[in-house]
Amino acid sequence: MNASTAMESVTMLRDPAVVMDPYRLGAMHQTRLSFVRTMLRKMETEKWQTECVQWEIAPDGFGTAVYELRTPNGYINWWCFPRRLPMKSAMTG
Repeated sequence: MNASTAMESVTMLRDPAVVMDPYRLGAMHQTRLSFVRTMLRKMETEKWQTECVQWEIAPDGFGTAVYELRTPNGYINWWCFPRRLPMKSAMTG
């Protein structure tokens, strides 16, 4: 990339009034997947430590699990309660 190519890419930017229009911005919503990717990146960058401090999960996959996340700013305890879903709720579509 030379200076003229870089200048051309700058001149091709869209008008900020169009891009930053509140109506258009309201249409852009993050998904759960994009949150997970962002969170995993943050955990990796900040070198979070994880430890399973409680595991009481029965062979059928139900019970309680507790994970401790150590971050640069403190601790987070994450409690998991897997449970059965009614068959109708478990169906997708």
